[in-house]
Amino acid sequence: MRLTGLILLILAACVVPAAAQVPPGAATAPPAPFDRPVRLFLDCQGADCGFDYIRTEIPFVDFMRDRNEADVHLLLTSEHTGSEGHKYTLSFIGLAAFEGMNDVLTYSTLQNDTEAMVRDAMVRTIKMGLVRFVAHTPQAAELRIDHQAPDREGSARSSPTVRPQDDPWDFWVFRVRLSGSMEGEERTKSYATDGTFTANRTTEAWKFNFSSDIEYDEEHYTYSDGRTFTSIRREWANDALLVKSLTDHWSAGVRGAVSSSTYYNQDLAVEVMPAVEWNLFPYSQSTRRELTVQYAIGPQWFDYYEETIYGKLSETLLCHTVDVSLDRKEPWGTVQADVEFSQYLNRSGKYRLTANGEIDIRLTKGLSLNLDGSASRIRDQLYLPKGDATEEEVLARQRQLETGYRYSFSVGISYTFGSIFNNIVNTRM
Repeated sequence: MRLTGLILLILAACVVPAAAQVPPGAATAPPAPFDRPVRLFLDCQGADCGFDYIRTEIPFVDFMRDRNEADVHLLLTSEHTGSEGHKYTLSFIGLAAFEGMNDVLTYSTLQNDTEAMVRDAMVRTIKMGLVRFVAHTPQAAELRIDHQAPDREGSARSSPTVRPQDDPWDFWVFRVRLSGSMEGEERTKSYATDGTFTANRTTEAWKFNFSSDIEYDEEHYTYSDGRTFTSIRREWANDALLVKSLTDHWSAGVRGAVSSSTYYNQDLAVEVMPAVEWNLFPYSQSTRRELTVQYAIGPQWFDYYEETIYGKLSETLLCHTVDVSLDRKEPWGTVQADVEFSQYLNRSGKYRLTANGEIDIRLTKGLSLNLDGSASRIRDQLYLPKGDATEEEVLARQRQLETGYRYSFSVGISYTFGSIFNNIVNTRM
């Protein structure tokens, strides 16, 4: 029933009326002049927009707590770019007297941009988008529009299209991260190390991602009678993804992985999975809405540390997966849902069905509802080692335990009331 509910949630979100979308355009008739500042509702969905800084730097509008009290709803979303930066999409949605005055602006940041550079660019873009609304208020007389010709470096940075011959790295981006930690008490102590290497190249036609991760965790426990227990978990994984853009709605690619995990009793696991994906909406709208269906099929090879409950020390399997994913960010709230089915074709009774969903809805003025849940039907634990786990292995989570299902669910509701204005910034104490 939980899985059925989440599937219905996906279908319901896909039939939201077209009026909920935000086509850019102008109102058929200009609004009457205002005798007060524009009231703005800032809605940062999935993006860290630095709300205090924006309120400080844009004093010519009134910031509202609730969109029902606003003249303009600013919906701000973001997504990762191929250079490890972010692309921000700012949707200005006219309300009340500005009904129909909608606009969309975008800007991108680089991987090495500082927080100050990112928030300054955000404020500058918001100001540009607000001009057409503020022009109908008394604050219009106080605005000044300046233009500063960029130098060569700035011009190259602001260019909307970077040509491969202008990029000495040919769109490649690399990242290396190493970390270690330790902590302890009188009878416990632990050590952990991990490292990550990534290499990515993203263009309009091709996308390539590679990542390599390694983790080592060691924990020591001392019982009251002086006995000790040591828990060690080792994992490493190499993942690669190559994708070719076919059309505005179709893409094809292949993903591969080589990994090892003591927790999953896998000394070595290898997979190669060709895949195809279809998106109901154009990929260019991915910051606001996506509904994708992905199918993948390919072989998997496993070598196990210990003999499994099926008497195997190694085996070769053929697996296929179907994944349906929805992500929508709208003025009324957000919906994220995913349903994935995977199955071993040469062991048809071994499969897994997983559904995840999160929905955040503005029910009415000041009232919001949040639902978050996941459920899995698990029938594919071929890697489980033979024999029962010890009490220490269970408590220290040294290995995966047999289970037929997994679930989680949370619900939250919030109601805000009081002053409708949200202009003042006070960071004392």
